[in-house]
Amino acid sequence: MTDHLTLDQRLRRLDAAPLDEAIDRDRQSRLLEQVLTADPDVPVKVAPRPLRRPVRRVAWGVATAMALTAVAVALPLTTGGQPAFADWTEKPAVASEQDAQALRAACLDQVGETVGGDGAPRVASEDLETRLADRRGAWVSVLLTWTGADRYQFTVACLGHLPPRSTDEPSDVTHALMGGGGWAPPTGHELAEGSMAELSVSSGFLGLGEGGQAATTTGDVGPGVVGVTVHAGSTTIEASVKDGTYAAWWPGTLQGPTPPDSAKGANGAEPILRYDVTLLDGTVLRDVAPTHPTERLLDPPNGGG
Repeated sequence: MTDHLTLDQRLRRLDAAPLDEAIDRDRQSRLLEQVLTADPDVPVKVAPRPLRRPVRRVAWGVATAMALTAVAVALPLTTGGQPAFADWTEKPAVASEQDAQALRAACLDQVGETVGGDGAPRVASEDLETRLADRRGAWVSVLLTWTGADRYQFTVACLGHLPPRSTDEPSDVTHALMGGGGWAPPTGHELAEGSMAELSVSSGFLGLGEGGQAATTTGDVGPGVVGVTVHAGSTTIEASVKDGTYAAWWPGTLQGPTPPDSAKGANGAEPILRYDVTLLDGTVLRDVAPTHPTERLLDPPNGGG
């Protein structure tokens, strides 16, 4: 016959509770007493531990879903609903020299060895000057220009995807080549509109990813201007300005952040651009009317326009 002390020792060895954790002594004593006094043919029933409801997890999941919904709704407000330009910024940052050189090389590969001809000056592409280079999110833009003695100018606006600190070559590179001029530069706080273009971006392998559409504009400002703000419909863009030249680009079209609606017709709408200029003393002039270069036209080059 087994005495109580021996039975207690055996039961302790069979106890599944970890030895390094606190034990409910009252519950253990009651269980031991039930085992010793109960009929051996009747099994002892032990109440299961209550289940814990995952209240915190459910609340976290709802909060996360609400946050993701808010992000999805906010995206079209800044990028015209174009995923390719999800991190586009209204204010530009200066692109590093390395990034600017990489995009310039990729852009000139598309342009070819020369620009112009057919009545206009023919210029070697390598003679194009990198006038401006900026970064907006993961996208870098460069403005390449060449200006002749008679102020006839070639402008190449380039755009490419090149995330910060990336060591890869630019992807989704696109450009617009424009030429014209022959007019006097603006003076004072004047702003003269220059070339405008719309660019299509096809991203991903073989251009099968999420693409986008972007608009670009450039022009000249007088020596009294240090900043230009472009308003394209509901989109506001801080242009890059250097040495009397400004340039800006944004997701969308020249009519605004999204393609033009049918109110004016897709082919009949005129660019809706407004300009604010910042002067040397910090004064901001709102809704400045652009100077029309044809009013001060110089003698154009032969065949130029």
